[in-house]
Amino acid sequence: MEIFIDKVKVDADIEKTDDLDTIIKEVENFIKETGKVIISINIDGRALEDVDNVTINEVKKIEFETQIPQVLLLESFQEMNNYIYKLKDGIQNIVNLLAIEEESEAFTIIVQLTNGLEWIDNVFSSVKEILGIEFKKIEFDELIESFQNIVESIVESIEDRDYVLLSDILEYELLDMLEDIEKKLPILYDEILEDGKNKYMKS
Repeated sequence: MEIFIDKVKVDADIEKTDDLDTIIKEVENFIKETGKVIISINIDGRALEDVDNVTINEVKKIEFETQIPQVLLLESFQEMNNYIYKLKDGIQNIVNLLAIEEESEAFTIIVQLTNGLEWIDNVFSSVKEILGIEFKKIEFDELIESFQNIVESIVESIEDRDYVLLSDILEYELLDMLEDIEKKLPILYDEILEDGKNKYMKS
């Protein structure tokens, strides 16, 4: 059996076990120590999640594809910039529907909105937990806290069926917050890019 990380064959020492899960775990730990994250694992050309009940003797090749977390997060930021534009349109549609008491139709969009807000929160949390950057030009912790507080208020107003409050939060707080995030994304992007360059040069 051969093991490849980013198309480079790894030292055979990592194969001193006859258990497939153990081998994968050992490689994952090795990759983590290099400061990278795994984005895909293929076993004999098939994605790991598509492989069932395979034994170690049947496996000829395991391929790991990795990436530095800075690149993944920068890609997420680019996606977020486009996504926020769509969210703002969705918010205005929700506000308009609630104004004419079309709660059922509004809530179809609200579900999509809350999923989108959760995704943004996950990206921000990843920046903080994975990179641990001390941003110089932005109070990043305050930005996250303000965003999360608004999301909590939205959830509470939905649970309380207070649609007037929900509409106000969406129109006057969330829209402003998303516009603030839009303005700060380029600054965050540049600082994460610089952090990645510095770490790459040190490695």
